[in-house]
Amino acid sequence: MDTGISPKVSVVVPTYQHAAFIEKCIDSILAQRTTFPVEILIGEDESSDGTREICERLAEKHPDRIRLFLGARKDVLYIDGQPTGRRNLLNLLKEARGVHIALCEGDDHWVDDHKLQKQVETLEADDTCVGCFTDAWVEGNGPRRIFFDGEHAKRPDGPVRLEEFIRGQSIPVCTMVLRADSLYPLPDQLFRSPGGDTIIFAHLLRNGGHFLYLDEPTALRLEHPGGIFSMRGEMHQLKARLRNTELLGEMFAAKDIEPVFWPRRRDLLLQGWSLSLRTGDRVMAKRCWKGLAPRYRSVGWNLTTTVRNYLKAWHPGLERLLAKATGR
Repeated sequence: MDTGISPKVSVVVPTYQHAAFIEKCIDSILAQRTTFPVEILIGEDESSDGTREICERLAEKHPDRIRLFLGARKDVLYIDGQPTGRRNLLNLLKEARGVHIALCEGDDHWVDDHKLQKQVETLEADDTCVGCFTDAWVEGNGPRRIFFDGEHAKRPDGPVRLEEFIRGQSIPVCTMVLRADSLYPLPDQLFRSPGGDTIIFAHLLRNGGHFLYLDEPTALRLEHPGGIFSMRGEMHQLKARLRNTELLGEMFAAKDIEPVFWPRRRDLLLQGWSLSLRTGDRVMAKRCWKGLAPRYRSVGWNLTTTVRNYLKAWHPGLERLLAKATGR
């Protein structure tokens, strides 16, 4: 597609095995009512369920709106031994021509035809705003609910800066519109992170900018067994979040971020420690002990507890004999 008109917004849609969802996703983007041109970039990662054929049909039907990029499974980027859609996403970001970039994976869709218009107006009214996101509906894992329901995620109470984000402020990715000129160059950690959106958002905020939040649902985030993250088990999610905190530690090595960074990492390590003991995951137990032991006092351990926990992680049989001998 080359209309000779530069788009103001590039909507990036990575998709894989989304045959049941992708057409609804693209239709919701095509339905956007804006005063500016919008391009849709679809990255299809060689699905086997018919997703590719649907994308080809849509691209052929809307050649002035859609640019289709066809990937191959042999080129998939593996992170921590797992196949990911990261190469697909990075290629779409590289190809985007818009002043702003909107994100929406192929199994999500938008529910407000004025979503982009409202978010772009919000972005362009504030020169220090590097991204704008909204609330969303969540569907598929239990009753339909709002994303920022206060139980699963806390609603932002003002501009989201780096500190709020590192403390754990959640963002529904399918609602985000960001400034393209704040994105590049991409950080090296993005090629090693199991959760690319975390690194992208932290990277956008690292130079003092902020995100603005619009308190209205503009998208539907679908949770389903084929989802990349939302329907994986608790241990998988914890491992991914811990890995992201390690990579964030690389990005923000300055001591002034430490008071914010450590509590978030400590809480994840404590969750991982507790879960690893319940499930017998010794690899996770060792990983968490290594992260907690250097600061054992700050997590409520004393020296004896720290040594006993070392035995639980590395020598559980010996620790059980010790517990039996001492009665505790």
